[in-house]
Amino acid sequence: MPDNDPPPSIGRQLYDAGWCQGAVLPEAVTVGLRPATTPSKYLYAVVVTQDCNIVADDQKEPQVEVAFGYCPTAGEDVNGYARGKNPRLFLTKVGLQLFVWDVRERLSVPKSDLFGIFKAASPTSRLLDPDLREFRAWLGRRYSRPAFPDNFICRHRKGSEVGWVPERKSSLLLVRRR
Repeated sequence: MPDNDPPPSIGRQLYDAGWCQGAVLPEAVTVGLRPATTPSKYLYAVVVTQDCNIVADDQKEPQVEVAFGYCPTAGEDVNGYARGKNPRLFLTKVGLQLFVWDVRERLSVPKSDLFGIFKAASPTSRLLDPDLREFRAWLGRRYSRPAFPDNFICRHRKGSEVGWVPERKSSLLLVRRR
């Protein structure tokens, strides 16, 4: 009896081939995806899209988002990128290899465009917990971190240059000039 089940969606096939959140794409795939404006040292990409959106109906969620990154050179100071301390760059370790991911260098790729690629070159490695958990939190904090108005930042910078000192009076914080 023939199988009457519909063929799996493109997203399901991608997911089954290893394209899931935190999957590190090989250099051969990344170079083909990387926009011309992305720095040339960014030879790797990591899947940013959540797993549920990858397997979702291709009409509802037609894209997979990736972020580009690089392997730091020996001696490069990357400590400030560890554990999500930097809002733009994130340091992870996959196996023995370090990667620095850049949230500013991202690309949404139609699933249909990835369909031909995934059979030739599937992701070779993946971020694992706790790195994957920290990676997700870092991505989320990008949009939920506090942002102060420009006039506050300017006033704060100006104050630190001329030696303003905060002075507390009752429940108000007053600033006086020395």
